[in-house]
Amino acid sequence: MTDTAIPHRFYLTSAEQAQALDRQTIEDFGIDGYTLMEVAGSRASDHLLNWHHTGEHGLYICGKGNNAGDALVIARNLLQHSISATLVFISGTESLSPDCDRNFKLLRTMDERTPELELNVLESWDPEALAAEYDFIV
Repeated sequence: MTDTAIPHRFYLTSAEQAQALDRQTIEDFGIDGYTLMEVAGSRASDHLLNWHHTGEHGLYICGKGNNAGDALVIARNLLQHSISATLVFISGTESLSPDCDRNFKLLRTMDERTPELELNVLESWDPEALAAEYDFIV
């Protein structure tokens, strides 16, 4: 029988497991949560840029926690490559985690200062948003 171990980069985790991994990384390496979010989102952006290009459109389904913050980093980075973004906050934008809120404000500022970017923000769940055509979903 051969070893069929799945490489770490393909593991899926529960929310609790992801939070524990984040907490462990923050504690063991002294990296603050916002920096960890920036690194995760930037790496995911780099990966997505291998397949998606200028003129495409991504849908980002966001909660209120740090995974949503990761998605906002990805959206910000891809917007800089003229890849449109529609953000759907399934539970609104009130009470976002502090790091997620910081990234949301940064993204809003970027949108205000760069009107040619195509950023759509839906601050509540809208099933009709899923009826549009998107090139990818985060």
